[in-house]
Amino acid sequence: RTKVQVFNQTMEVFNQLKDVLNEMSNDLNDLLDNTNDRRVRLEYRDRGKFEAELKFADDVLIFSMHSDIFQFDR
Repeated sequence: RTKVQVFNQTMEVFNQLKDVLNEMSNDLNDLLDNTNDRRVRLEYRDRGKFEAELKFADDVLIFSMHSDIFQFDR
């Protein structure tokens, strides 16, 4: 595969991941609607082309796509 093909495939999968994170946070927040505790709510943020963020309680998960393509020695 060429670098461009690998980059395009990686970008497509990363965008799918961001969609899933967004849907998951919305679905879980819907389930938590009966609670008044904002600490257990999830907050998804799209931070641009190469990064997304998922906050819950006092924790943050950062998802980052590395844009450089390289191959490890076999």
